[in-house]
Amino acid sequence: MDGNLAEAAFHRPQALVLERDALYVADTGNHAVRRINLLTGIVDTLCGNGRPGAPVEGPVAQARQVSLDHPIGLAIADNQLHIAMAGDNRIWSYHLGQRSLQWRAGSGAIDERDGSGHLAAFAQPSALAVVQQVLYVADALGSSIRALQLRGDLVQTLVGQGPWRFGNEDGPRAQARLQFPQAIALSPDAPLLWIADSGNGRLRTLRLGGGELTTQPLPRRLQGPAGLAVGAGAVWIAETDAHARMTDVPAPAFDGKAFAAHLSTAPGVYRMYAADDTLLYVGKARALRNRVGSYFNGSPKNARIMSMISQIARMDVMTGRRNAVARAPVADAHFTTDEQGEVRFARAAVTDGTQKLYYRAGSNSEWILLNDEALSKRSEVPRGSSADGRLAYLQGEQADGPDAIGSWDPQSNERRTPRAGGGAVPWRRAANGVLR
Repeated sequence: MDGNLAEAAFHRPQALVLERDALYVADTGNHAVRRINLLTGIVDTLCGNGRPGAPVEGPVAQARQVSLDHPIGLAIADNQLHIAMAGDNRIWSYHLGQRSLQWRAGSGAIDERDGSGHLAAFAQPSALAVVQQVLYVADALGSSIRALQLRGDLVQTLVGQGPWRFGNEDGPRAQARLQFPQAIALSPDAPLLWIADSGNGRLRTLRLGGGELTTQPLPRRLQGPAGLAVGAGAVWIAETDAHARMTDVPAPAFDGKAFAAHLSTAPGVYRMYAADDTLLYVGKARALRNRVGSYFNGSPKNARIMSMISQIARMDVMTGRRNAVARAPVADAHFTTDEQGEVRFARAAVTDGTQKLYYRAGSNSEWILLNDEALSKRSEVPRGSSADGRLAYLQGEQADGPDAIGSWDPQSNERRTPRAGGGAVPWRRAANGVLR
């Protein structure tokens, strides 16, 4: 039932995802996807008629005329709400702007098969997590973790041997095993996927980029863990069978040796960050694996380097970009890349504490001062650029209302800022992949 918070009703809601002022709900028992407007308190239905049935691709003219089959997992990215449909063993996407359903991957058969889009197969997908252009899937009955590339819809198995081939082994991906994973969550400050291994009653982690599956130590065995949330250096676990929750499970420390071991020997740029996201160091390498690994190989190092290493909470790398951060426009700059890994923004505080924001069109281009907070009195944070690099996108503070996304064209120097009178400039991905 839709309506205000006092009138609306749900039946076995299984997943939540927050985006701006809306909370999206996988209302599994009602075979529907619902939305709660956090400003008005109104609950409405995006799609689902209350009965299990086969979804149909295309526009959703009437939400109640669409059938879903046990939607149980949700994730949101680029104005698309991704749905794990446990009842029909497929992954769907609901386009929020277009109000349409798209069948992304899975044949509908209960199986574990890699491949492109509809050629792939899942076995009761139950939870989702998304970062950049990768959708991670907890395939419960397959006792596996899968990855769906949102550009091209290619499905790959990261860990797991398939339906009925479950187990309880840590280690390399080819040998590691899970049993009925029901929840996953991405660490906000490390390339780490947390897994609620429900069948084994364990909390597991998978280090992304080729890392191993690891069991995290807990004071006791978990009872049906089916929900996870990660943030502020802790993990929250919903134990369904114990009708309880376990909180403040510490996140594991950064493992520099494991991180370096899975890097390539290509040239590139590496960056080190502290727990508060402070940029500790930026370096260039002829071979990333060798250079990054040298920090963690146990050889003698001076006190300054040891102090820096002790503060590392996460690292990232960009291959083939050895000159990407050369000629930085300001000392101690925090760099931001576009989706192709090209460094385009540099942002740093100056002596009076205000921020300067610089932009460049490419690695051989000059830095341009885009915004000086001391002059504009308006803080702006880079949020990306268009696929062709022509437009920069900035999130800026407004005097009234929410922060808004504006665009800037470095060639024409044209800026499109929030309209007077409130309301954020729309920021969404068009069908051709270019941000508008």
